Amino acid sequence: MNVTGQTARVTNFKQNNVSLIWGDPTELKDSEPPLYPIDALPSILSNYVGSLSAAMQVPQDMVASLVLAAVSTAAQKRVDISGNSDWTEPANIFTMVALNPGERKSAAISAVMGPIKKFEQDKANELQSLASSQQAQKDAYESAAELLKSKYAKAPSQDNLSAYLDAKKEVAEFKVQAIPRLTTADVTQEKLADLLYTHGKMSLISAEGGIFNIMNGLYSKSTNIDIFLCGHANDTVIVDRVGRPPLIIDKAILTIGLAVQPQVLESAIKNKDFIGKGLMARFLFSVPAPMIGHRDVNPPILSPSVKSEYNNLIRNLLDDPSELHLSLSSQASVALTNYRRELEPTLRCNGTYDPYTAWGSKAPGAVLRIAALIHVSGKKTGTIVDAESIKNAIRIVEYYSAHAKRAFGGGESQLINLSKKVLSYIENKKMKEITTRDIMRAYANDFRTSEDTKPIIVKLISSGYLQESVSSIKKQGPKAMVYQVNPQCYEY
Repeated sequence: MNVTGQTARVTNFKQNNVSLIWGDPTELKDSEPPLYPIDALPSILSNYVGSLSAAMQVPQDMVASLVLAAVSTAAQKRVDISGNSDWTEPANIFTMVALNPGERKSAAISAVMGPIKKFEQDKANELQSLASSQQAQKDAYESAAELLKSKYAKAPSQDNLSAYLDAKKEVAEFKVQAIPRLTTADVTQEKLADLLYTHGKMSLISAEGGIFNIMNGLYSKSTNIDIFLCGHANDTVIVDRVGRPPLIIDKAILTIGLAVQPQVLESAIKNKDFIGKGLMARFLFSVPAPMIGHRDVNPPILSPSVKSEYNNLIRNLLDDPSELHLSLSSQASVALTNYRRELEPTLRCNGTYDPYTAWGSKAPGAVLRIAALIHVSGKKTGTIVDAESIKNAIRIVEYYSAHAKRAFGGGESQLINLSKKVLSYIENKKMKEITTRDIMRAYANDFRTSEDTKPIIVKLISSGYLQESVSSIKKQGPKAMVYQVNPQCYEY
């Protein structure tokens, strides 16, 4: 019988001639996920996150993650950051927020991406006339080339061939002004390649999870995520095309900012190709507590000055064409090294990051990327990133680390799941006592040594389901340690 959530009571039972006092056990559940440390963001961003989330009555976590994706969109391609002489990261990130329907995900995206959409529209208005004129000119060149081709076909000669080839070369070299695009949504791999080839960078921003269906072969019938992996790493992409020359995209770069429903996240996490190829290890996950049912129906308005400061910041970043190659101050370098030193042991098997060590191994890179975004959005001059920016980036990555544990079912979530599994075994068997050996036999795949069972035993003891049996502790070896079971688990 599941005894969680019952009214507390204390009962005295005698088991194996040992008198034990039992209370009601406490429910096995995860603690609430940590809140986003918005004070780790530069003041313009933190003020905007606080004001917009209050005005829209949405989690600050969602707004903060989308804001970082917006800054990434504005800074990518022209900003990078070096951790040392052999380690450089681009200033782009992948973020994913998981929230239930009704949490105003689309509205939040629209607000945060507002200045980026305005930039795109302004550039379209500014360049549309020029682009149309150039396209008409190119069309004329193409028509002239076709006439020369026909002339050569009717009267083959070296002069006619040379004239046609010259015209064809002129068409190939004539470039039409592209209308700048910064963002897209659920796009096919081939279309994304075209966008990256034309614009050099792209951001995929969406409140839907359709992009994962496309990645998983919705149109191609096979999983194809290479362009997304390369876009995160700022790698060169070569796309072979049937009947056409290949697309060679030098240092493709991609930002992803998603706000999706939880089942989208759960499905993506379970995809073996996404996990095996490292796609999910590249995402910064946020699984905030829902706001729906707790919202203020008469919220404060978004501060006009706060909105204006945010919009101006994003616009200034977009208007700035200069490349920025950042490096760390000596104090920042020490802070990052200390973080990496503390992180490394947690990546071992059965460590803090098990079963998502791939995500943990990319955490230092995420720290650098976020530090770069903090630097460029914090009105800091120069190319040296200070220790404060690195420490704030570490705080933000530690937030995402805690939420990644929930997303991957690791950390406390894994502990809770395994504890529930053992408790269910106890209840089904109506066991009055259990040993570590019993647990290992029942769940050999989960517990290979007695050490593996210790966190579960500690959790079940602290939650009131088990107690150590003093008499049996003296008689048995470590593997045969006996634990008495709360009678509420079997006396019904």
